[in-house]
Amino acid sequence: MAKFIEKRRCHRFEIPEAQVKYKKVWLGFSLRDFSDYRSLENISKGGLAFWCEEKLRLGTKILVQIHTPGEDVLELVGRVRWQGFPAGKLYTVVGAEFMPFGEGKKWNSFEALEALKRLEEQYSDQGVEVNKGPMRKIAHVSREIF
Repeated sequence: MAKFIEKRRCHRFEIPEAQVKYKKVWLGFSLRDFSDYRSLENISKGGLAFWCEEKLRLGTKILVQIHTPGEDVLELVGRVRWQGFPAGKLYTVVGAEFMPFGEGKKWNSFEALEALKRLEEQYSDQGVEVNKGPMRKIAHVSREIF
């Protein structure tokens, strides 16, 4: 049996009732609108995992909107790093890594990083165990380009 090696650098946490909208971005443009709302599985300052019905190519650049109850919408750019396929489910779980934070068009804003820090302070102490729900039953995780 293969041993799982944790590669994440940031603490993951869950935000109850938070949802995500996303759209693919290519050369800074998007040819379509944001998706419908999707459930947020977990998030950190480094990335997020969310439920999706679409098969996304690894490395795909996406713009995500994170909708958290009582908060402003948080918009971040990231890249798809993995996609999990839970046994018997129509949806997949997508893991995306956020692009670096900085100044300029190619970066996520420092304001977004500060918002993520506030959310982490607010939600990481709620005693919610990450990955104890449906995501732990993933039958296959793809880290290959499909």
